Amino acid sequence: MSTPTDPGQFRISIVIGAFNASATLGRALESAVRQTHPHIEVIVVDDASTDGTLAVAQEYAARDPRVRIVERRRNSGGVGAPRNNGIAVATGHYLMFLDADDELPHKACESLLESALATGADITAGRALRVNLAKDEITIWQPQLYGTDRTVTGGLRAMPELFEDPITAAKLYRLDFLLDQGIRFPEEVFFEDTYFSTVAWYCARSVTLLATPVYRWIWERETDAPSITNRRGELRSIRDRVLVHQYADAFLVRNGAQDLLAHKAAKFLSHDLRLYTPELRAGDEAFRKGFAALVAPYLRTLPLDVYDLCGPLERVRAFSLMHGRVDLALTVSDYTQRRSVLSSDLVERNGNVYWSAALLGRPDAERFLDVTDLDLSGNSLADSRLFNQATLVEIQGSTLHVTGYIRNQFGRVGPKDKLELTAVLRRRSTKADYTFDVTGIDVDEEFIRYHTAVDLDSTLGARGAAGNWNLFVQIRHGGERATTTVGVTGLDIEQQRYRGRDETYEMYRTISGNLALRPETTESQTTDHPRGTPWLWWQDKPAAESTFESAEEYAAALVVHCRNDEYNLYEFLSSLLAQREFAATQVIFVDDGSTDATAAQLADFAAFHANVEVVSQIALGARSSFDNGLRHVRAPYVAFARAQDILGENCMGRLVAAARRAKADVVVGDRDNFPGPRRFSDEPWKRYFEKGAPRAERLDDAPYVIFSSELGGKLFRTSLLRRHGLRSGQGPGFEGAWLAVPALLHARSVTTAPTAEFFERDPERRDSLFDLTWNDPVKTQELIRLCRHIIRLMERLNARTGRLALRFVVRSMQPHLRNIHRIMSRTEIAGIFPALCDIYAQVPDDLILQYATTPMARLQHHAVRTGDYELFCDPYAKPEYRPDLLIDNAGMHRSLLQDRVETTLLRVERQKAVLETLVVEGEYVRFEGLLVFGGVDISQLFSNRLELVLSDGTEEVPLTMEQVYRRDRWRARKEQDWFAGWRAVSRPGDLARLSNRDLTLRLRVHDGERRHDIQVEARQMLHRFKGVHRSGHARIRLTIAPDETVTLRRVSGLLRKTRFALSRMGEELRNSLPGRQGWRTRLLYWLMYPKLHGKDIWIIGEREDTAQDNSYHLFKWIRENEPKRRVYYAINGDAPDREKIDHLGRVVDRLSWKYRAYLLHATRLINAYDLEAYLGFPGLSKRAFLRGYGDLLRYKRVFLQHGVVYNDVVQSIHAQVTNVDMVLTTGRSERAYYAEHCGYGYDRVAATGLPRYDALTPVPGPRKILVMPTWRRDIVAPSYNKAAKPEIPFAASEYYRFFSALLRDERLLKALQHYGVELEFMPHYEIRPYLKHFRIDHPSITVSSTGRDVQLAMRECSMLVTDYSSVFFDVAYMGKPIVYTNFDDEAFYSKHYKRGYFDLARDGFGPACGRVDQAVDEIIASITRDFQVEPEYRRRAEEFFVLRDTNNCERAFDVIDSMDAAAGGDPGRMSAPLIMGRPTEHQKEGV
Repeated sequence: MSTPTDPGQFRISIVIGAFNASATLGRALESAVRQTHPHIEVIVVDDASTDGTLAVAQEYAARDPRVRIVERRRNSGGVGAPRNNGIAVATGHYLMFLDADDELPHKACESLLESALATGADITAGRALRVNLAKDEITIWQPQLYGTDRTVTGGLRAMPELFEDPITAAKLYRLDFLLDQGIRFPEEVFFEDTYFSTVAWYCARSVTLLATPVYRWIWERETDAPSITNRRGELRSIRDRVLVHQYADAFLVRNGAQDLLAHKAAKFLSHDLRLYTPELRAGDEAFRKGFAALVAPYLRTLPLDVYDLCGPLERVRAFSLMHGRVDLALTVSDYTQRRSVLSSDLVERNGNVYWSAALLGRPDAERFLDVTDLDLSGNSLADSRLFNQATLVEIQGSTLHVTGYIRNQFGRVGPKDKLELTAVLRRRSTKADYTFDVTGIDVDEEFIRYHTAVDLDSTLGARGAAGNWNLFVQIRHGGERATTTVGVTGLDIEQQRYRGRDETYEMYRTISGNLALRPETTESQTTDHPRGTPWLWWQDKPAAESTFESAEEYAAALVVHCRNDEYNLYEFLSSLLAQREFAATQVIFVDDGSTDATAAQLADFAAFHANVEVVSQIALGARSSFDNGLRHVRAPYVAFARAQDILGENCMGRLVAAARRAKADVVVGDRDNFPGPRRFSDEPWKRYFEKGAPRAERLDDAPYVIFSSELGGKLFRTSLLRRHGLRSGQGPGFEGAWLAVPALLHARSVTTAPTAEFFERDPERRDSLFDLTWNDPVKTQELIRLCRHIIRLMERLNARTGRLALRFVVRSMQPHLRNIHRIMSRTEIAGIFPALCDIYAQVPDDLILQYATTPMARLQHHAVRTGDYELFCDPYAKPEYRPDLLIDNAGMHRSLLQDRVETTLLRVERQKAVLETLVVEGEYVRFEGLLVFGGVDISQLFSNRLELVLSDGTEEVPLTMEQVYRRDRWRARKEQDWFAGWRAVSRPGDLARLSNRDLTLRLRVHDGERRHDIQVEARQMLHRFKGVHRSGHARIRLTIAPDETVTLRRVSGLLRKTRFALSRMGEELRNSLPGRQGWRTRLLYWLMYPKLHGKDIWIIGEREDTAQDNSYHLFKWIRENEPKRRVYYAINGDAPDREKIDHLGRVVDRLSWKYRAYLLHATRLINAYDLEAYLGFPGLSKRAFLRGYGDLLRYKRVFLQHGVVYNDVVQSIHAQVTNVDMVLTTGRSERAYYAEHCGYGYDRVAATGLPRYDALTPVPGPRKILVMPTWRRDIVAPSYNKAAKPEIPFAASEYYRFFSALLRDERLLKALQHYGVELEFMPHYEIRPYLKHFRIDHPSITVSSTGRDVQLAMRECSMLVTDYSSVFFDVAYMGKPIVYTNFDDEAFYSKHYKRGYFDLARDGFGPACGRVDQAVDEIIASITRDFQVEPEYRRRAEEFFVLRDTNNCERAFDVIDSMDAAAGGDPGRMSAPLIMGRPTEHQKEGV
């Protein structure tokens, strides 16, 4: 479609199919017509509704010509036909669908269209937000698809994951694409989206996915006509779901896409079937049988390889349903939903575990029921996930009786075994346990049956026991213990009650289906009205009699707005008649064009009461009604109400009495709401109505009543309103505020009447965006008009009252101002922006800062104050700040380069200066740390003078401070805080005049004559530098208090140093006394001090039980070549790898006291992994180790690395994070990355080569290709967290598809056989549990699982095929060819790692292939070259590995011994700066 790119020339058709949706259609239409993209047409297809749906649509069509209506004469039984009708009549360039009970965010059309025009995509999809009204939760639909913006060419074939999003909501379709492809919905079935989306995704040439929310998918709380999604209890639901899947399958088969069919069906198995679990569990036998009968035939038609794409539990569920065993299918849900409890009868045969013995004899049962991968057998009792189901739960008096059974998995407990069961009632808040005996224990091969009686009087009935309680049954057997929750699925427990001394408790079922008790919540009094029903005070009160006939005697008037209030009017009239001063009140009902029985009811009421009159008008709204009624007022005071509200007891009398007593112009009563929970309890004006609050006599006494801007509960002097011509607003919204706020500001006297209550009925909740006024552009514009009006009033107000008016303006406008950019188009914003600027030109910054509390809110207010229209329209665009920090009496703030007006709104708050490193080198002391400024991006060097100030409270020494590039902080803060680091150096003599004093540290910022100080705090690694350091002839002591404040003391002079040494000795003696934390270790340190101090001890190790990586190779070399060196290898005494090094000598058990003594006296700590995390004291975290013993540590820390770092992992390896003294690297580029981007500098990074490379020599043998991909955390459950649920089933992942296709590629297999080459598939160990998915049956291919030595595999191979595994550096070091299979490059670097200095395509040692055919081409080409490396890739390897020999260990030893990076040889530096990431991503160079 050739069209210009101006979005204004494109129309979007929004199709809304509606059937009996009168309650929600208005919400959907409102969101459609208020789109910021104005060029739309809204097509409402009424599917023969029998309620007011058509009338709602006609009302909108009459108001807005963009709304069109299509009327169907016969109901279609679904939304497919109405949507097809909408497609047929649509005239837009693009089309989207909106359900009648959902809504669109304001900029949905604008965002989708902007992207569609930029990419040319046939389908542009954004995030759908699932709004659960019952739980008040919002979740993202299919978040894994919509994490980042991306465009996919090829639709479903390129991205089968699109099957995961079958809904048509939140998508913009090119209309000509739908018409050309003939894409339509199936009719007269539910779930028509599944078929439509399958066809559309498949046919699309390109698809764009956006992370922007464009749809609100609303789950209704309660409805007489549940949505299709919520009708799973009907058999038609599953029938139609199966039917549309069959339609979609047929389409894919017709188009030769059988491979995609498997992925679509896998989604049905893993998602669609699972949705029916609640209905199957609650359904009767007929429903269950009917469900299985509908599902089973379809499941049997699916090819077996479909089930291979699913997890084991999905296969179990499907197989159970195939054979009509719904009960077994539900046991899968017990495992996945009830914290992994096992309710099925597991069976173990021939080393495999099967889900149930009941179906094992059926064909293919072993294939479907095999759950060996779940590691369910051989676990300890505590890890066995025992299933406990109650069969009877009953409260008899004060005793809870529970009878149930525990599944005896694998017959673990024998009938004659010693077994102990204990019932435990636990109070959730305090974790206090109360135990009770379990009786009636009966054990057989399948179940452990039991009964228990729990005394509730001694537990729930005790004083102060209110709270939630859970019941458990603990089982002890064979020296092991397990705790089981008690399931109550299927039991009716809701009516059970225990009535204690102070509280009534009810039983309830937790989310996991388990038994629990809580204070009673289901009684209407506590559920609906926790505070009772005070608005019904009038029910037992007699009605007042009318005795007044003369208008001269009215004390006050009450103007009441009425509009179709026939159902509410009785309550209002009852509260009115019960008023003590009813007869003295002139009551004016204004009937606002009611079309129900309201007018007749008012007439009847007025006929009986002479003080009541009815004024009728056409429907003009509340504003006109109040103004009209005010004209008829003859009383000195007037109040306003709505007929749907309720007057509190003697409300009018108390308001009038307060007015007379204080001679007040305005009286403010206590406004409340009903029938829902209190809405005003947190409002600032409520403080004047609390018990004991002093009565206000002036507005100054109760200034916050200005925020109580509604008319209800207020009494006004009639002459005040008429003198100032005060009227209600035009609306919609803020009608009352137009009168109430100016009246309060003009009033000479204002008082409060705390006992005068007024009950305001809660507004009808539409569960829409527009329930919040700041989401409504029309109401926002009305508020702007009101605020301008109030600003103009300020000319007639005194300064104090004027400031109060401004306070109202800022507080009221703040949420609206923050959302304007989201709900209005740029054109609309341009129309209101000058008015906003006029309003805020009068508002002082300090008032704005009281209510704009977040950095974003302050930036938006700053944009208005400075007239920055572009910034206001797009506050998320990063503005350019001036490089200075401005200081005033309140602290620091910033300004923008483009500012035309100065403000103090851009505050720098939550300021913190963190000290991370303190290094004493001779008489120099280097301080390094981090600046943390809340809400500020420290992206530039400040022009301010910065100092580190050391002070004893009276004198101080300022040290010049400089900002430092901190890439780790930049990564952590999502590309903010580039220059957040700082450094200061104390030179000889700087600290001399403050010697022998305790010095605190502050960071000082100068701004001309002003200055601002920030306290310096410690970070974890600073604890390593605690204690005493030599500084020339002086001593420097660093101490860190428990609150992380830092104190420094320089000790000089012989006498002072002697006293200091004696004082420290006494301190250490006290710390070594029994009872002090760590006293044994400290005592050991000092006892061994004479023997070990100064002995130059090196500690080296890896993980606690390994000796195989760089640490092992270096230790081995040192022991063989430098035998006198006191180097000790730390490893657990029972570790299998200890045998490899015992013969070398000087191996120390990490668990021994000897190791503790040697570690504390060591001069070098060397490891290929995190040093203290693996070599600290066993049982102590790194944090605890450094905090407890940092003052004793004086070793230099050496990081050997366990592989070449090429991705940007700066957050975990930055110098200030690790405080490593020396890093060993492989070459120029890696050294440059550490030195320049990780904060080490070149003097702390040596290019020695990895020690293990000395042993990295090729092994002669048959020609072999090693395929060694790494893993992805979103497709497997990692070994360290088996409970984790992968985001994507492994067999449905792109990872599996790629390598499965590679290993089965016919061309590759033929080449392997033809050239006599072997292929070894050896994925990362986290992938190995999933190897069974790879169906490999070829003589040239072997699969390595466990026990294979990785180093040996690399040495034996002729070439390597990998995706991102860093082992490719090892293979390249040996001069072997490499092929990279980076098929998911974008996803990998968005979800798993950040790109570093080494780009596989630009810098790699072999070709990078994104497709299987490319990889096969390159592998075969390498075979034909006899595995010779191509010249270009050989050159790259030579440039990367400066040193390629067998002297890596020797160079490493020399560097560690001297702590001189140049000791191992200087490879030189990079000739050009490193490019981090891809060239287009490189943002900062020359740092």
